[in-house]
Amino acid sequence: MNGPIARAELEVGRTQYAAMQQLVHRTVGLRRGEASAGPWRVPYVRCGRGPKLLLIHGFGDRKGSWSPLLLLLHRHFDCVAPDLLGFGESPAVASEHMLPREQARMLAGLLDSLETGDDTGPVHVVGQSMGAMVAAYLALERAERVATLTLISPAGPAGLAPELQMAVAGGDNPLLAKDFAGFERLLKLSMARRPPFPRPMRRFLAHQWAARHDEHTRHWERLLAVTLDELRPPATPELLPRSLLIYGEHERVVHTDNVDVYRDWFPRIRVEHLKGVGHNPHHEATNRVARLIREHARRYG
Repeated sequence: MNGPIARAELEVGRTQYAAMQQLVHRTVGLRRGEASAGPWRVPYVRCGRGPKLLLIHGFGDRKGSWSPLLLLLHRHFDCVAPDLLGFGESPAVASEHMLPREQARMLAGLLDSLETGDDTGPVHVVGQSMGAMVAAYLALERAERVATLTLISPAGPAGLAPELQMAVAGGDNPLLAKDFAGFERLLKLSMARRPPFPRPMRRFLAHQWAARHDEHTRHWERLLAVTLDELRPPATPELLPRSLLIYGEHERVVHTDNVDVYRDWFPRIRVEHLKGVGHNPHHEATNRVARLIREHARRYG
């Protein structure tokens, strides 16, 4: 459906989304910036005060997806949410740079670039889905940069949930939604309960998601070919007591066997299983997730 009604709905959704983001910006004092990280210019948003908290989004997503959590965490942390390479407002990149180790090295460079004066030292790191895999790599390879690690619905070597794996194997990948109907299907797959966004705003979010469809398809094919050796960096036992994993009982995107993978990588990891929640706990159970992040940071920060 690309007729005048759909186009009008898209413009209404764009206005609704902009108004929502403006409210978030005013409430948390959000600041936009770009920082150098090796050869990259990395766009990010930042707000709040306190110990630094790095928020790493998942595949196909962008920094703005953390807005609900920023509303709850900006009073407790100096929150930094970048766009990963190849997503959001970041530049197009070769798919080799999508590997977790490459994204993690970019983020380490971003943290170095943002250090000023007393604003140094390890940070609290939170990642969701693919972003959790990147966060784990950052923590395992650069433990000195990580005060605590929180993995939300983490992707990993165990792969995709069976239902999604079957769809992808059949050439139908809901994560590569390219129109409104596909995005609605993605929401149904990834959330136990649909977020309370009006239909025009969902249409605009679908438009954002699909804007880089061809590029994301190319990245997805490279990520599917990732080997365990490309995922598993050297272990660092110093980090083991400071790790938290959060996942929902209705997880239908990543395989829940990934929980066991991360238990192996971080033998003393704490696991929180949230009822009534799917792949996006930071949207579906924002208050609970914010509380867990705060408590975890206080315990080890």
